[in-house]
Amino acid sequence: MAKSSSLSFSNCTQSFPVAKRLEGRLEMEDGAQGIETNPLAADASTESVGKKILLLLKAKKYPADEIERATNNFSYNNLLNSGGNGEVYFGILNGIKCAIKRPYHGKEDSDIYKKHISNELEIHCQVNHQSIVRFLGHSVFDGQTHIVYEFMPKGSLYQYLHDQDHAGGPTILNWKQRLTITHQIAECLAYLHNRSVPRILHVDVKSENILLDDNLNAKLSDFGHSRIIKPGQSHTSMAAEGTPHLIDPYWRKSRLLTDKTDVYSFGILLMELLTRQKAKNLKRDDDGAILVKKGKLMDAVDPSLKAGASEVAWKQMMALGSLAADCLRENINDRPAMKQVADKIKFIMNVNEEVS
Repeated sequence: MAKSSSLSFSNCTQSFPVAKRLEGRLEMEDGAQGIETNPLAADASTESVGKKILLLLKAKKYPADEIERATNNFSYNNLLNSGGNGEVYFGILNGIKCAIKRPYHGKEDSDIYKKHISNELEIHCQVNHQSIVRFLGHSVFDGQTHIVYEFMPKGSLYQYLHDQDHAGGPTILNWKQRLTITHQIAECLAYLHNRSVPRILHVDVKSENILLDDNLNAKLSDFGHSRIIKPGQSHTSMAAEGTPHLIDPYWRKSRLLTDKTDVYSFGILLMELLTRQKAKNLKRDDDGAILVKKGKLMDAVDPSLKAGASEVAWKQMMALGSLAADCLRENINDRPAMKQVADKIKFIMNVNEEVS
């Protein structure tokens, strides 16, 4: 699978959309679909909105001693993952299985890890989508902010693609499962880019940050590097950071982040799902850009997908490979928007033949 001071109330009271999402998230029942929220009354005063947010945050803040007990004092046996910005531990809070993320302790650049966790917490106050790992609450333990998420029992997509011993044996995803995962994450990114208020760039889309539930539904996680795009903006300036081999060459050169940055990373994800090659091992040019030759791509398709593939499945793979190549175009203006990507994948999926 796969970090700072506690979230200030000002982070969550600066706009009505934030309040809507906080209230909506708490009132959504497990299994709720889409991005529905429970809007605040149009005539609600700023003061009443602030009071609601204070109550919501208070209800979702876990005492430090509960976090300590839930993780068995952050026992190594509870460690789920050590990511780029912190460690994630398994725990049980109020009878609910959860994942608890904390920033690294005592490491160089620890302030950066704290900043990323604060950023992640702020982002989670403003998003609500079925394909984003559900935010359950936060806590301050040992002076540092910790974030509590739903527990994703099947681990990361990376593990399913590359860890032969994951879950006690080989776990090769079939074509239909892979295609479904690509559509779920594409829809999630389209939501972040277009329907979230404010709009958000994830910035670190990769298989390690895509988690799977018991039914292998995919959810996006780790918003530590994410950036908010203000109304009227098309980009934001930011030095390239995150996973080096996933960085968009345009971003590296220009220091400009746009929605097409996530599109590029999603193109790498498509290649990874098609070929079952680790992203860092995909062929690149001197600038680090992924090399994709549409005529050669199908030669690199995962042999487990080729074996016994129907004609329809084969055509779907070709179409997805072509889409990956479009997402990886050097000129960002030639890359499709995530909404177009999601619609194209939906079209590819809607073939009147069962694909296994």
